[in-house]
Amino acid sequence: MPGTGQVLYSHTFPKQPFICSVTKPNSFQGGFQAALAATISGHYFQTLQETLAKAGLAMRFIVSSPLGSGTWIPNDSSSQFFPLTSKYGYDNEHLTTGHQFFTMRVELYVKEQIKRALKINIPASPDGVIRVVWGVGKDTDIYSNIKFNSSAADLWYLPECIGKVTIPPVVRFNRIYSGAINYDGTLPQGQSFAIKAQYNPACAFPDYSTSYNDLNLNLSIKFTPEGPGRVEDKYIYLKNEEGEENGLRLRIRNMNFSRDEVFNSSGNIIGLNSTSGLSMNTFSAELEKNPSAGSVKNGNFTQRIKVDINYY
Repeated sequence: MPGTGQVLYSHTFPKQPFICSVTKPNSFQGGFQAALAATISGHYFQTLQETLAKAGLAMRFIVSSPLGSGTWIPNDSSSQFFPLTSKYGYDNEHLTTGHQFFTMRVELYVKEQIKRALKINIPASPDGVIRVVWGVGKDTDIYSNIKFNSSAADLWYLPECIGKVTIPPVVRFNRIYSGAINYDGTLPQGQSFAIKAQYNPACAFPDYSTSYNDLNLNLSIKFTPEGPGRVEDKYIYLKNEEGEENGLRLRIRNMNFSRDEVFNSSGNIIGLNSTSGLSMNTFSAELEKNPSAGSVKNGNFTQRIKVDINYY
């Protein structure tokens, strides 16, 4: 994550022209002042800043207009409005702002260095979360105005040290009696094995000393054969030490999801959540005779398979 004070994300809105006018002056109030207004519906900006604070972030707007430039951090009270123009409507000679414009840029910046992993949801905004109003303190929808909205988003922070995977280095099959009737019960055969993914306790996550344990990860797995067998979809047609197909084929069955894995393709496995911090997955390596082969050849055989686990 960038250092404290650095901008993590920014977006500049298009230059926005506007005119505000009144039909008669209001000298009693000293006229009006066009402004940006932040919604107070559901305490949106207050809740948003609290949510961002969990990630060590904060949000601000950089606004430029003929009145000048400044930083605006909207809230429900003291900073609900940001003036855009000088006063108008205080006498009959100044009933309009004239043609005006403003530019606005939103920034997410680092307020506090966060090292723990987390995932937070930024909710969609109410309609017109920021709008142009004809006067400071005149936050109303009864007049046409310029409005801005935002959609929902997820914000993740995953440090380099977060998880580990435990995979058995070897899965061994029993002997096959190729010359026996019906292979004397040695075919087909299956050998179960477990693949475990977990948050690494050495990475200090989940962080049980805080309430920020809301990181859940979906996981996928991919089995990639690396030889010497021939791969077709969910089967590997095995070869002996001489490089000849030996009449056997191998498939891997995901016991948790009751499916055969397709080699070189990704499939879901049990995800990780910050409550258990463990994804235990059981597979079975299934060995059977290739129905297209005439016989099973004698001799040793091996098959190399790389296992990749990814999160999303």
